[in-house]
Amino acid sequence: MSLGVLSSYLLLSPDSSEPARRAFLRLIDRPHVPLAPSVRQLSQTDGFVQWHFTFAADAAQRVPGVLVKQASLVGRQPVIIVLHGTGGNKEGQLPLLKELAMKGFIAVAIDGRYHGECTQKGSGSAEYMRLFCEPTAPAMNTHSSMTRLGI
Repeated sequence: MSLGVLSSYLLLSPDSSEPARRAFLRLIDRPHVPLAPSVRQLSQTDGFVQWHFTFAADAAQRVPGVLVKQASLVGRQPVIIVLHGTGGNKEGQLPLLKELAMKGFIAVAIDGRYHGECTQKGSGSAEYMRLFCEPTAPAMNTHSSMTRLGI
């Protein structure tokens, strides 16, 4: 079932939301894997501490991220997760992360698939464009894109 068909189904059948919910959860379901986190401190300057981390998204891919907080903060604090745009990366979010950390938040940014550390070249836009935007891209074929995205 495609996302378009599913969304139409959800809009047209409010009385039967439970079957739609189950269908949607089946659509987005992925094999569960242990998170297997890896964390290392990058720096501690200007009153901020910065950490690099990764965790397993699935058996083949890890999600890289960066965490910034005030060095003086201890214990639990509110967290804000920041996501970059197409062609961006987590490092491009560091000024915003520091601004949020200055206000007392723990600020986190992750690289999306085909961006930043998740790419061969580290930038993402060329690989993203090749996979999703060019007329001959595998993602332009509906079946191929659904398979590539795990749908």
